[in-house]
Amino acid sequence: MISKRHFAATPVLLFALALSRPTHAQSAPSAPEGDTLPPTLATMPLEAQLNGAPGPSPWARRIADADLRRLDVEHTQAWTLFSWGAVNVAQGAAIAIPGLLSPQTSDTRTTSYGTMTAAWGVINVALSIPWLVRLGRERPQIQRWSRLSSDELEREYERARDTARSGASFFALNTGLDVAYITAGSLMLYLGERPESRNAMVSGMGIAVLVQGLALLGFDAWGWASRHADGNRLRDARRGAGGSSASGS
Repeated sequence: MISKRHFAATPVLLFALALSRPTHAQSAPSAPEGDTLPPTLATMPLEAQLNGAPGPSPWARRIADADLRRLDVEHTQAWTLFSWGAVNVAQGAAIAIPGLLSPQTSDTRTTSYGTMTAAWGVINVALSIPWLVRLGRERPQIQRWSRLSSDELEREYERARDTARSGASFFALNTGLDVAYITAGSLMLYLGERPESRNAMVSGMGIAVLVQGLALLGFDAWGWASRHADGNRLRDARRGAGGSSASGS
C-alpha cells in the first residue's frame, strides 16, 4: 500500500532523474579553449574543405585589385563616351531642329552639321549604355576572386588577360577607323566648299564627321593605352605575388 510519504517523494525522484540524464549539449564534446581552424582552412570555400582542394591562392587579392583597377578605368571611359554622346545629341538637336522647322530661312550648312552631330551622339550613347551595364555586372564577380582556389583563380586570370588583349585590339581597330573618319570629313568639307561645286549640306556634314573623328581618335587612343596598361598590371601583380610566370602571361 502506497503511503502519502511515497507521493511526497515522487517529485523529488523525478527531478533527480531528470538531472541525471545527459542533455544534447552535454553529449557533444566541446572543443578545448583556443582551438580554432587554421587561417587557410578558415578562409577556404566550404566545397574546397570537403573535397580536400587547395585553399585560396596568396596572390588572389593582388590579381583582383589589378583587374578592379581596369574596371575603374573602363567605367570612367564608358561614362566619358556616354557624356560626349549626350552633349552631341543636345547640341545637334538644338542646332538642327530650328533649321528643319524653317528650311527657307535657315543655313543649310548649320542644319546639316547639327543633324549629323545628333546622329553621332545617338550612336555613342547607344554604345555606352550596354558597356556600363556589363561593367556593373563584372564588379561583384571580381570581388569574389579572393575566395577562389588557385586553379579557379588561374582561369579568371587568363580570362582577365584575354579581356585586356582583346580590348587593346578593339581600340586599335577603332583608332584606324577614326583616321578614316577624319579623312572622309576633310574630303567632304573640301568638296562642299569648292567654288565650282559648292554644296552647303555636304560641307556641314563634313565638319561634323571631322569633329567626331578627331574626338574619337583621342578617346580610342586612350582606350588602347589603358588596355595595354591593364595587361601589364595583371602580369606584374601575378609575378609580384608569387604566381607562376608561364609563357605568354
